[in-house]
Formats: sequence, structure tokens, C-alpha cells
Amino acid sequence: MAAVAHVDRVTTLSAVEQYGTIIEMRREVIVTDLSDTGYDILLTALSTTGVPEAGDTLDDIGLKSLVLVKRSPRILDAGSVAITCLYRHHKNPGQNIYNAADPGTPHGGLSVASSRASLQQITTNKYPDDYGSDDDSADVALRGKPITVKYTYPDGTDAYKYTKDDGTEATLPRDPNQPGKEVIQGGEISIFEPQETLVMEGLYTTNDIRGLQKKLINHVNKDEWLGNPPRTWLVTAFEWESYDVEQTADTSNLMTFKIRIEFQYQRGTWDPTVVFKDPVDGKPPAGLKEDVGYKTIEYYPSVSFNSEYFKDLIIRS
Repeated sequence: MAAVAHVDRVTTLSAVEQYGTIIEMRREVIVTDLSDTGYDILLTALSTTGVPEAGDTLDDIGLKSLVLVKRSPRILDAGSVAITCLYRHHKNPGQNIYNAADPGTPHGGLSVASSRASLQQITTNKYPDDYGSDDDSADVALRGKPITVKYTYPDGTDAYKYTKDDGTEATLPRDPNQPGKEVIQGGEISIFEPQETLVMEGLYTTNDIRGLQKKLINHVNKDEWLGNPPRTWLVTAFEWESYDVEQTADTSNLMTFKIRIEFQYQRGTWDPTVVFKDPVDGKPPAGLKEDVGYKTIEYYPSVSFNSEYFKDLIIRS
């Protein structure tokens, strides 16, 4: 006689609700008419038709957000095994990010993510790429260009009058070295820029986790990602650990890994800029030409986060 699975016996049926949402449920399955003995009876019970499998959801009772993450079998008596099935909300570190054996949309299409944004002080000699107003052509023309400041040395004429604190006018004294000379100089400013760090956790099934790590770490996004332009997200950390209980030396076999990836966002891309500086005063001179006097270097290699590694993945805020 074939083994039979009986689902939802009253002995074990419980749930956990948090903030009005069911986030966890335990169900019990009783498998009877088993002929195996010893540990084999547990394995046979887990593989019996009708027993829920890892990754199954509770769509049939309206809880499609719950995913089966753990099964605990125990022997009841000769020929019978009870299996406690633990379901948890799909937004947990045990979710599936990508499975090479089934490259369709992951369950829910979601990723567990956390983020931290802080201000970081940087030095720049360029106007930001979104400087000023889109309606002001002068502002638009300055975007991404070097910052310059201008000064004309006084020549002692009335053109250099100024008003003193007491309200009287005075004339700046004639500069003894460069009277009337106009000097345009490159400028540098220290500013605070928002620095966002995004952390993604989940399961990734592949036969080359170290290869994936090498292809992502120290790489920037090739395409628009999370609504931001190319080259603005950099993978700064990639951690992984084996998730499969059963492992094999055959590298052609797919294995599941628990991964944790950190992405850092940089406004205006991660590409560094090198600028010529006057050896006399140590400042960039005015009139530097792009790709001559200053160059933006696409130092970090890029990959497509969208199409190559996180297929159909959505991170919702």
C-alpha cells in the first residue's frame, strides 16, 4: 500500500500575526502506511506525494505571501510520520533572488533590502550634473563643467571704489605687482553629498558562486537601475555561504547559496575626474578643456544588474 499524506491535522496548526499581517504559520502533515524503517522512513515521508515542498506557498487559503521554509519530520509510530511545516512571509532572507534552474520571476518578485543614507564630505572642482534650473540656459551650460573664480587686481582708479563701514567711499590702493590684471582661476569646494548604501539578502542558485562574486564586486550598473542613471551604483561588498545541506564535489551541479550584497550610490557617477593643476599656485587654471585639461575616467567596469543577475527583480520602498 502506498504512503498517504494527511494535511492540517488539528494537533499542530498555528499562526503568528504582526501589525495585522500573518507572517508565520505552522501546519502538520501526517504520513501513514509507510513501510520503511529507521531514518529512511523520515526521507520517504518527506518525498511522499501530497507533502508540501520547500518554496510552496499558501495560495489555496489566501496567504500567498507565506512560503514554506522548513520541514521537521518525526516518527509517531511504526509506519507513521508527522511533519511540521513552517511557512514564513516571503520578505525574509530565505527568499529566492535567482535560480539558474528556473530563471523565471522569483516568488513575489521582491527582495529583502535595507538601506542607510548619510552625508559624506567630498572635494570637487566641478558643477553638479543637475546644477541650477532646467529653465536657465546659463545653469544648464555649467553642468559638469569646472568651477572658476575671477579677480581683477586694483589699479588705483575710481573703478575700484568701495563703501566703508561708516558709509564713506574709498578707493582700493593700486596693486604694486599686477595692477588692472584679471585672473581667472579654477576653484575647489568641499561639500556634503548624500551617500546611500543598499543591502540585498536572499538565496541565489548557481554552479559558480565565486564567479558571480567576481563579476559583481567592484562593478557599477551598466544600465539604469532603481531609477538612477548608469554608473551610479557600485557593488562594495558581496558575502555568501552555502545554503544546501547536501553538497557534491561535482561543480556542474547547481547549488543554493545565501548571499548578502551591498550597493553604494554616488550622485554624478562613480567615475573619478583628474584635473591639471598649475604648478605655481596648485590650483586648476581657467579654460580647461574636457578630455585635455580634465578627464573623467570610467575606472570601474560595468555589468547589467537588470538582465544578467537579478532577472525581473523589484525592490519596493
